[in-house]
Amino acid sequence: MTQASGSGTGPRVLVVDDNPTNVDLLVRRLERDGYCVFSLDNALTFEADVDRIEPDVVLLDWMMPERSGIEALRGLRRTHDANRLPVIMVTARGEGEAVSEAIEAGANDYITKPIDFTVLRSRMNGVLVRRMGVLEVDQANQDLEAKVSQRTTELQSANTRLKGEVTERIKAEARANRMARTDILTGLPNRLHLMDRLREL
Repeated sequence: MTQASGSGTGPRVLVVDDNPTNVDLLVRRLERDGYCVFSLDNALTFEADVDRIEPDVVLLDWMMPERSGIEALRGLRRTHDANRLPVIMVTARGEGEAVSEAIEAGANDYITKPIDFTVLRSRMNGVLVRRMGVLEVDQANQDLEAKVSQRTTELQSANTRLKGEVTERIKAEARANRMARTDILTGLPNRLHLMDRLREL
């Protein structure tokens, strides 16, 4: 079940945890920090929920009964890049092997339970700053591509116009040459044409 906070104008945070106490604690703390918080009590439809909610960062619990956080993360990474949608794994497991597995699955960071909110705030700020940098580069690339496309269209239009002008000039020169070498009234070759032909011969 999805629940959305009514407050917070900051980044959108999706909390996924099957423990209502953990969710309540995280939601209240994040809302107090100004985040717009959404929560899920399972990860069964995680990918579809992410597409619907469009969070800026996800806090994903590792251990959930129906579908683990690590399985949900692997599913998410098939369609969502880690640079554009950061995921912080929340785990009670020991750091060594669990952290390595989470990072390999596509997590951007991790935090252990019980949650130290100072550490959580720092890690969320870190992944959000990196995400913002990537999105700014994406926007700059889109703007550049749009400008290149616009300039290409303008150049193609100018090139077409120039070709038309060159064609018209060639036709005009041919007409002028023909008019200079023929009698306007009869259309027969005139004296200039005769003199040119005599020189050629």
